[in-house]
Amino acid sequence: MNGRIIYYCGLLTLILISDSDLAARVTYRVLGNLGQKPVISVSENGILSSGSVIGSAAVHVVAQEEFGVNQTLIILIKVSQHVLMWRAKEIE
Repeated sequence: MNGRIIYYCGLLTLILISDSDLAARVTYRVLGNLGQKPVISVSENGILSSGSVIGSAAVHVVAQEEFGVNQTLIILIKVSQHVLMWRAKEIE
């Protein structure tokens, strides 16, 4: 399975943008662990926010095309205390 990792610093906000935002209905949802404090939150518009909690969470992104095709992407977000730069890396 291929996917993406975003290394992310705590107490930040980031807007997730896809190339399908104008052509499809894009939804965002955090896939969480039951019983654990959330590491991130994501709004229906793709605004990703993190608090002071360190850890990992996955964001499920679905682009629903008008003609019935759905595209799905899962992004792993790793929140740490110090991140010097944003980096996306493929998972193999």
